[in-house]
Amino acid sequence: MKINIWDILLILKNNPQIAYIYAIINSFFQVFFPPYPGDTIIALLGYLSYLKITKGGVVLSLIILSTFLSSSLLLYLSYNFSALIENSLYFQRFFNLRQLENFEKWYKKIGPFFIVISKFIPGINSIVIIASGLFKIDIKYSVISIGIATIIHNSMLFIAGRIAGENIDLLKSLIKEYTSYVLLGIILITLLYFLLKRYINKE
Repeated sequence: MKINIWDILLILKNNPQIAYIYAIINSFFQVFFPPYPGDTIIALLGYLSYLKITKGGVVLSLIILSTFLSSSLLLYLSYNFSALIENSLYFQRFFNLRQLENFEKWYKKIGPFFIVISKFIPGINSIVIIASGLFKIDIKYSVISIGIATIIHNSMLFIAGRIAGENIDLLKSLIKEYTSYVLLGIILITLLYFLLKRYINKE
């Protein structure tokens, strides 16, 4: 999907009222059509809030809420219409079936937190959400994990956009650096959780 990011930025600069609607649309496309550059656009929306063209708190709230709802909808559809999803042209076009093969193995090791971790690994979050539905993973814990991942990840990108502005090289660097640190923190917390759990079980 070829999209000129700067054309979008120019349109939103000149029509700030559209930015609030686009924040919602962007989140939907980011979840349902993974090739779509939703992360970069969230950062650019953060930049617009830095320029005071939009109200940052409102835009970020819309991004988080719409991403959460879109992700939950994807989970619901894959949970309740698994056969239809697997055989659809949409699924075969946008998602790699081979990525499902090791899902259960990793999920059994990490649990619902795997959904949180996947949010910080480019290209696999939506497939993990779909897999959670297809394999009938506890939907309550999956939704909670989606909520945690959405708040952390989207806030991070929004802040990166405010810092970087139109410096695309700095923006890419910030996104990569922040993502790496947050992912590392999540992994460390996960390992600590398993160590504590194992220690308690031994007691």
